[in-house]
Amino acid sequence: MQEPKCKNCNFYCEYYTKGYDEFNRTRHGLCNKHHKDSDDKQICEFWKDNEKRKESRNRVILETMAKMEKYIREISQILKEDKGE
Repeated sequence: MQEPKCKNCNFYCEYYTKGYDEFNRTRHGLCNKHHKDSDDKQICEFWKDNEKRKESRNRVILETMAKMEKYIREISQILKEDKGE
């Protein structure tokens, strides 16, 4: 089991800042249970493990990547066919 802090709570959504070519995590986020800003190290009585949310998110990411791979193959095929004309 994870340490019960905001950063690994199901209700916590991290804030990010936009860097040059990436997004950077901050140490703050939104607690969707309390509807307020929160530090990632805070602890409260409503903490809920976020493993199921992570598993679901990872599954959706893998499904999306598989679709993207298919689309890229299709685009590649079209470009190869157009080049051959």
